Amino acid sequence: MIEFGKELKYEYITKKWDNMSFCQHFDTILDEWLNQFDLKNKNLILELLEHFFYYTENIIKKQIIELNNKFKNHQMINMEETIYVPVYKKYGVAYSNIYCALYWFYNALYDYFENNIDDLLINEQIPKVLVIIDDFSGSGETLIKTLKHFADINIEIKRTKIFFLVLHITTDACMNIKKYAIENEFNLEIIFLHKTDKTFKENYIYREYDCKNKKDSYIELCKEKNVIESNILGNYDTESLVSFEYNTPNNTLGLFWHKDDNFNSLFSRHKKYNPTLKKMRNQALLNERIKKHGTALKEIHEKQLNYFIVYCVIMADNLSLDKAKEIFGLTQKKLDDYLNEMIKKDYIAIQDGKICASDNLKKYLLKYKLAEFKLIYNDLLEDKKIQLNEVKYIPKEFEKRFSGYRKLKEQKNEDIV
Repeated sequence: MIEFGKELKYEYITKKWDNMSFCQHFDTILDEWLNQFDLKNKNLILELLEHFFYYTENIIKKQIIELNNKFKNHQMINMEETIYVPVYKKYGVAYSNIYCALYWFYNALYDYFENNIDDLLINEQIPKVLVIIDDFSGSGETLIKTLKHFADINIEIKRTKIFFLVLHITTDACMNIKKYAIENEFNLEIIFLHKTDKTFKENYIYREYDCKNKKDSYIELCKEKNVIESNILGNYDTESLVSFEYNTPNNTLGLFWHKDDNFNSLFSRHKKYNPTLKKMRNQALLNERIKKHGTALKEIHEKQLNYFIVYCVIMADNLSLDKAKEIFGLTQKKLDDYLNEMIKKDYIAIQDGKICASDNLKKYLLKYKLAEFKLIYNDLLEDKKIQLNEVKYIPKEFEKRFSGYRKLKEQKNEDIV
């Protein structure tokens, strides 16, 4: 029950997130969370929270109706020719599925919503108007992968008028999506309710002269609280201040969703596990890739070993065998077997106590299998969500150390792209 007349310490922050009942409830939660910080850091956190977007289910319901009305009022749309779809995800579920369910339900779009249009595209059924919906876009990567997936199935999708309806988008995501759409000739328009920039961008929240100090103070605080380095500024250093009642995007500043034995999170983010289902999905993706493109190293017939070799080559000095075991689901014995076979076939060498690609493997990949190498690299990076060293076709070290690289690249009759 709401105690009318009771002053709330943080109502100036929470009143835009939901009603008074919510504000009273969250006031206690926020106060307890802030007790984990000293006074100086509390002030910094409160400054950031003033600019934070927290979407409760109650607010989402209202804003998805507002977003859909904005879309319908934007220009004359023939609903009979319009199909609504979520962003593409090959396996499993996404928290944005909750948003999608709310979206079609509260906008009465049951007859216009399709979870998967792959079969339509395969069978030459190209929609005239396609509406892709999502709750948040931090980098634009998910939408770009969705467009690429549709075009890979049927290039005629580029003739479709496509709308991306997103509740909240970042400035960078907007630019990345527009750039991709223009370069790849998609007829795309973005419609959103909220757009925000990087938290520590000069003259966005903080003035230019104060911005660096605030960012440095925040990073130092994260280190003090043992926030994982890659999470401090959010995925791709997006620096977002966004959370949903059902989950927090990894683009959001990590301090707000970090949790360990000595620190409680303010906003929740699902912690991923590795059940049998995940291993089955990974193996299915691997099998599909092999069926389409073959293996990168033909004389090594085990599919997973091909991927393991390419992974080792890509990671170079950053290779961690413990991490590789986890990613590929290997026992210590299986890992030892792989390493022994790679050494036996002269695909790896040990230099300064580190595993590196042998000259034999570099030459083989460069001369014959660059296309397959790139495909496996993209598969590991995009489908398996593995953090890799950034490469284009082959590791950058190859170009420096393999003298035949430039000559091979210039030979037009060689199939190296």
